[in-house]
Amino acid sequence: MKNSKPIFILFLTSMLFFTSCELNSLMQLNGSLDDVSTARYGNGGGGGGGGDESSVGNNLSFPVIWAEGTTLTLRTPPVGVPMDGYSLSGEWWYVWGVDPIDPSFPIFSCLPVAGADPCYPSGEDVYKAWVQKDAKNFWQASAVNAIGPTDIDVIDWGDNLESVNWYLTSKVRTEVGLYKNATEGEPFRQYAMRHVFGWGTDELHGLQTTLDDEIVYGPGTEATVYSEHARLTIQKITSETPTLTWDAENSMWTGN
Repeated sequence: MKNSKPIFILFLTSMLFFTSCELNSLMQLNGSLDDVSTARYGNGGGGGGGGDESSVGNNLSFPVIWAEGTTLTLRTPPVGVPMDGYSLSGEWWYVWGVDPIDPSFPIFSCLPVAGADPCYPSGEDVYKAWVQKDAKNFWQASAVNAIGPTDIDVIDWGDNLESVNWYLTSKVRTEVGLYKNATEGEPFRQYAMRHVFGWGTDELHGLQTTLDDEIVYGPGTEATVYSEHARLTIQKITSETPTLTWDAENSMWTGN
């Protein structure tokens, strides 16, 4: 759940804080920024040709703003393809139905086989999903270097804090995603992604297009803000209706 309102939480636990954890979750969900841990993805057959046998990183699908001079290395586009362009000549799968949100949901996809009948059911709205980690598939969402301070519009607390009952002696891994809204009329470049296959280590996602290879874009209404210098300040709030002022020099709230 994303919440744009101020959130005041009293932590009575020992806590483990991992910076940029929410970004790692985004990597798993939409195939973004996975160049830090590239994986080998070979030719699985079918579609428009398979992947390269060398190690290939994921393409960036969700917009990102690099804060405080910190960036990650993204894939280099193929020769002749601009950074805001795309190239789709690698492997793809058919996808349809509702995209699954967890392992209890079915994955509606199939790998096409040359010369065989369509592997998808009739009467469905069917798309292609061009797989990640294929040297012949390339795209990149907006990646912007922040100039000066970056205001955050939305904070997304991880499921660990939202859906688990903790004890006083618990060690809590805190995941926080930071998001900035796009300027009105100037959306970020975001690509729609589909879950193609597997969960966890064998999980595979792909860029969604029509059967005529027309790109399906995401809404582009917000970008995640990436930082390796995040700080988390924990303070006890003594009032149910607190009046607080942020002390930037000492990184703390003042007031009641």
